[in-house]
Amino acid sequence: MPDDIEVYTNNLYQMAIQCNYIATTHGWHDKPERSFGDEIALCHSELSEMLEEYRIDGKPDSISYTGNKPVGVVSEAVDVFI
Repeated sequence: MPDDIEVYTNNLYQMAIQCNYIATTHGWHDKPERSFGDEIALCHSELSEMLEEYRIDGKPDSISYTGNKPVGVVSEAVDVFI
């Protein structure tokens, strides 16, 4: 039986694969490839936004909506995978 960290890691991996597939099929990766530095900067930006949402709400699983746009820690975490 797998331990908790293995299950968690596998779930994150599967979520990343699904997010990438959805983003790719919707044209998010049609532009020329970004440099490694650009990728790191984008991840840092999204992680900073995730931290800011956590500071506002104090809940790691928070999500709400502004109109049709999801906001909160969960929404920013998903953006990291996209």
